[in-house]
Parts: sequence; structure tokens; C-alpha cells
Amino acid sequence: MSPHPPQVLVAEDHPGYRDKVAGLLAGWGLAVAVANDGRQAIRLLRAGPLPDLLVTDLAMPYATGFEVIDAWLAARGDVRAVIMVTGEADAMDVRIRCACLGVALLHKAAIDARFERAVRDAANWLNLDLGP
Repeated sequence: MSPHPPQVLVAEDHPGYRDKVAGLLAGWGLAVAVANDGRQAIRLLRAGPLPDLLVTDLAMPYATGFEVIDAWLAARGDVRAVIMVTGEADAMDVRIRCACLGVALLHKAAIDARFERAVRDAANWLNLDLGP
């Protein structure tokens, strides 16, 4: 494993859910930064350094998850290390937009092995070792 753990930014406005996701990620050996709303996430992405992974909600105050993803794209140029976790994952427009962008999409109710698999897929694409 590298000397520095992979960095992940979690953009989520609901404190309990943000803590749950951040706890899962930290438990898998990632260094977690959190943003309480979309505007804060965009500021963090623009300020750098860029995290290795991004986990974002869709509906947040001040900027949507898609606006956060746009900032990520402007900085990184690729969304293979982006996961959108939202209660609106069943909405056709959200599904289509995520599919067109290539963003992994998960429903908030599905934070389980599918979330870990999505994180590991993104980390593998970046050649980050998350261990077993």
C-alpha cells in the first residue's frame, strides 16, 4: 500500500448520512474530507489538491451533485472515480445523465456491498490499493 491513503471527498448535506458514508470509507483505509453542501464541495475541488475519489449526493443546497461533478470534470477530465449516491437514483433523468457521463449511480438505500464495489472499482481504475 502507498505511504499515503487514497483521498476521497464526500459531498452530502445530511449529517447522519454523511457520517455513515465517511465512516465506511475511513474503515476501508481512505482519508476522507467532507463537504456539507455542493458549493463547499466545488470550493474544495477548485482549491486543490484534488482527491482521488468523489462521492456526491445529488440534491444539496447551493449546488447540485451534477454541478459538483462538472467541477470535478473541469479539474480531472474523467468521472471513473465518481460515485453519485442519491435518494433520486430511480429517477429516469438522473439515471440517463449518470449513464451518459459514466458516473456510478447508487441509491442511498443501497449502501452495502454495492457501495464498496463501486469504491473499489474506482480505486482500481486509479491503481490505488485498498487492500483486501
